[in-house]
Amino acid sequence: MPTDSKPVRTYKVALFLVAAALAAALSFGPLFTLVRTGRPADYYTHVPLIPVVSAFILFKRRKRFFRDESNSPLLGIVALALSAGLILADILMSPGLISHAELRVAGSIFLLCGVFLALFGKGAFRRALFPFLFLVFLIPLPLAWMDHVVSALVTGSIGFTHLLLRAFRVPFFQDGSVFYLPGFDIEVAQQLAAPGESLPLGRSRVRPAIVQ
Repeated sequence: MPTDSKPVRTYKVALFLVAAALAAALSFGPLFTLVRTGRPADYYTHVPLIPVVSAFILFKRRKRFFRDESNSPLLGIVALALSAGLILADILMSPGLISHAELRVAGSIFLLCGVFLALFGKGAFRRALFPFLFLVFLIPLPLAWMDHVVSALVTGSIGFTHLLLRAFRVPFFQDGSVFYLPGFDIEVAQQLAAPGESLPLGRSRVRPAIVQ
């Protein structure tokens, strides 16, 4: 019975794993420092989960992603050149904490993409595009951008909570981000709306109300 699957060459997978280890070594230091000392700390709690998810997807679908096809050395060289440029810029500029992590992580991602393209080709890269794109969430945004993102999440959380309470006909009084319900109140706090937290309702903080 015909099949479109092709064998996976072990040496190619081994080379990609070496590139993944190199990318991890290049980006670990800046990301670890950012997660440990970055402020506000809530902005970076999602960072450790991103590579785990991408690695799991690549491993789970390895037979589909790592099929032996014609490679794309030219595209791989372009991506590797971008990687080298970003890492060199990081070394020469000696930027601040966030910019250091941005340049180093972006360079590491381009390194992975370049090696994958050179080894497995653009067809395989298209199939494996999601786990590579998901790694982009490792790149920290400037604080000003993150503040706008969090403000938008807070606004969305407030609107979602309002609609949910009305849908269930729960009596409440709203004062900005605080919802007063019989016996307790719910506050949608900005600290709990960071990108690393859960869904909007999960960001709500429940506090006992003072009963007179």
